Amino acid sequence: MAAESNRPPVWRGAASELITPFDPDGEVRLDLVAGEIEFMAARGVVGVMVNGFASEALMIDDQERFAIARAARQATPAGCQLMGTVIAGSTKQGLAQVGRYEALGLDAIAIATPPLYPYGVDALVDYYIAIAHGTQLPSYIYNSPEWGNKLPPEAVARIVQACPTAVGYKDATHSLIELQTLLELIGRDRLSVLSGSDALTVPMMLVGAKGVISLVTTVFPELIVELCQAAAAGQWERAMALQDKTLRVRAALKIGPFMAAYKHVARLLGHDLGSPRHPLTALTSQQAATVEDRLAAEGLL
Repeated sequence: MAAESNRPPVWRGAASELITPFDPDGEVRLDLVAGEIEFMAARGVVGVMVNGFASEALMIDDQERFAIARAARQATPAGCQLMGTVIAGSTKQGLAQVGRYEALGLDAIAIATPPLYPYGVDALVDYYIAIAHGTQLPSYIYNSPEWGNKLPPEAVARIVQACPTAVGYKDATHSLIELQTLLELIGRDRLSVLSGSDALTVPMMLVGAKGVISLVTTVFPELIVELCQAAAAGQWERAMALQDKTLRVRAALKIGPFMAAYKHVARLLGHDLGSPRHPLTALTSQQAATVEDRLAAEGLL
């Protein structure tokens, strides 16, 4: 069963996804997990999602996956929530992951779209419902089409209608039209909708989202916290100025191999996020110089 908590099950504002820290030999640095969470929580991040796609979760085994979740649970302070991502190729695997997250006392789960294989929509709906019904933890529907499968709005609505414990939706579709369609189908207050991309936080909040699960928060949390606060207060001119800055920062952090710029910049800030796990690699010296120049121009380095 989940640990007792007086905290609400839904997230609003700037949340984050944990970047898994590895040492140069590719071993998980559990000692760095606590520092990563403490860094973000102290700067206003409301929750952290572990073992998501940006956590390099497809590169870790189950022993590592739950060791990371355990270390994160121990480090997460009051006022910040912890969500475990279910990324599985079968319903059986997904339910096993849920059981482990429950045993560790996490606050919620995010059910990601099963990767790689082409599933039909009905099979995807059945998968989400089975996982959500397999736990008492609040569930977030994580629509992540970049991995090969996508839930249309009507499918998300079917899952929501069948699952009272579905409290949130992480939308990585990049489609405002589909988000608006979903909100028309289920009602604007049924789910805590979170942007799945730093690029669309303000536009999504304008149509009804409550915040973002952000990667930029792992290095520059104050920027995203301020952006979400401005949007929540209806200060749209200020929010859009911060969104424009976030787009430039995000573009700089996407230079080079997957997650390499984030780990490089964190090290410059004295906030160690470890090394990539092979075959991912670090930035080249030229890429590093470009990243540093762009972030310096934003006043962040």
